[in-house]
Amino acid sequence: MTTTPMTRTAAQAVSASYEHPFVAAVRDYAERVQRPAALATDRRGVPVRRVAELRDLGLLSHLDPDGYAGLERGAVRRAHEILARACFNTWLVWTQHNPLAGDLAESVKAGRPQGTPVSARRGRCRRSAPCPGHAVGGDDRGHHRPAPGVGA
Repeated sequence: MTTTPMTRTAAQAVSASYEHPFVAAVRDYAERVQRPAALATDRRGVPVRRVAELRDLGLLSHLDPDGYAGLERGAVRRAHEILARACFNTWLVWTQHNPLAGDLAESVKAGRPQGTPVSARRGRCRRSAPCPGHAVGGDDRGHHRPAPGVGA
């Protein structure tokens, strides 16, 4: 007798991730640290120590590719929901750090020289960081265009 593998929808994966130990740690941190400080963060900006706290939780490497202990998508989505609900400004800062780990892992795997983003070596800009000679508009992530007076 053969069995058919069960597939889950994205919503089911997110719901199942609620009790994941990593997601539970993120939820605890968000409720204990981020939510109480959210209004102060709105007024003063995201403190540097907040990024260090996210790092200590493992939130700066959660998108690492297979072989580098990355999280499954449902857990990643749940972490996004939790952090955005607790402190939207901190979530915005955090999401700008997300693609870096994958780029670095890809660079190491391909044996590329370090020092520039992987996508810059491909001849294009990173979505999350401006390239030299380009202006950034919109949400500062995906709307790159040549800067006035600078060739593309």
